[in-house]
Amino acid sequence: MIKIKKDISAVLTERAKNLATKGDLGSLDRGDEFVTFRLGKETYGISSDLVGEVFPAKDVTPLPGVPNFILGIVNVRGKIVSVNDLRAILDLPDSPESEHFILVLRSKSMEIGLWVEPPVDVMTTPPRSLDPPIPSSSGAIEYISGICKDVVILNGDRLLSAPSLVVKEVL
Repeated sequence: MIKIKKDISAVLTERAKNLATKGDLGSLDRGDEFVTFRLGKETYGISSDLVGEVFPAKDVTPLPGVPNFILGIVNVRGKIVSVNDLRAILDLPDSPESEHFILVLRSKSMEIGLWVEPPVDVMTTPPRSLDPPIPSSSGAIEYISGICKDVVILNGDRLLSAPSLVVKEVL
């Protein structure tokens, strides 16, 4: 009986050491989860950790005198959230898509809505499977983390903290 307890203790100690070296309880072994959506002909993804919610775009109130990437504001459960056109931010051409969704990105200090196209889905990538982004002449490269399975993975933290997306004065 005592020998079994020692064996269990050794196993648990070894597991604890393995988890401690992996950090965050081995989250790298699970892969990453992304909310994916379309913009024109391309599929994009953003870490699901930053996505608060996704809902059909309706009742967006336009605002006068704001930059072209701000489509307006929307009421999300009593909070006013700006709706930003991700195509304009990434310097992509307009698309004739008639149906849109608002994907709400949240951090501790910021909350924005992104105007995206269907289909909206969730994908999980294998651990460490992001390829580096392809160099581009557009300004969008600063918001791209990498590419995985033909999906352009956007850096949601950069989108939420980009000084160029913060409107301090009305134009």
